[in-house]
Amino acid sequence: MNKDIADSCTRQSASTNDINKTIININNSIANTINDAQTNTSNSSDLAQLASLLHSLITQFKVSEENADFQIARKQEDNIELF
Repeated sequence: MNKDIADSCTRQSASTNDINKTIININNSIANTINDAQTNTSNSSDLAQLASLLHSLITQFKVSEENADFQIARKQEDNIELF
């Protein structure tokens, strides 16, 4: 009977160690996800600033309607799709 109890304790200890390792892995995954989310937030902010800068630069240029029609027609001739 003592051997059975010792065997049960050994199995329970092994199971507890497996659960502990799994929890550590989950914790590491959560930490990585948080880090990635912070990086994405920073990158999104940088991208928004660049978009704003690009918009301000683009507004300095003007294209006449006649010239724009010519460019669109030429691109259609070249089989280039415009979006």
